[in-house]
Amino acid sequence: MIGHLQTNKAKHAASLFQYVHSVDRKELIDVLERFGKPLNLLFELNLSGEPQKHGTTADGLKRMLEKVHELKALKPVGLMTMAPYVDDPEEVRHLFAGLRNLLAEATGSSRLT
Repeated sequence: MIGHLQTNKAKHAASLFQYVHSVDRKELIDVLERFGKPLNLLFELNLSGEPQKHGTTADGLKRMLEKVHELKALKPVGLMTMAPYVDDPEEVRHLFAGLRNLLAEATGSSRLT
C-alpha cells in the first residue's frame, strides 16, 4: 500500500497488503500490530518540510524504530520520502542522501533488516 494511511483504514490495509509504504507515526504502528498479520513497513519521512506532505521527522523515525523492534508481526524494511517536483533532479538529491544518512544513524547500517 502506497499513500497516507489513516488509522481507521489500517484494518483494511492489513488484510489486503504485504507492504505498507507510508508509516509515519507510532499510533499507526500500534493499530497495524493489533491485527497480528505479518507486514513489511517502510517509514515515510518529510525531509523537504513541505506542509502538504505527510511523513515523520528524524526523531519520530527513531521512536518508531524503537517501537517496531519490540513487536512480532511488523518488520521494518526501508525508508521513503517524496521529494518536491523540480526540473533538475540535482536540486533534490540532497534529500535522498539525507534519507540514506538517517537510516545509517538510526540503525548503524544502510539496511533495516
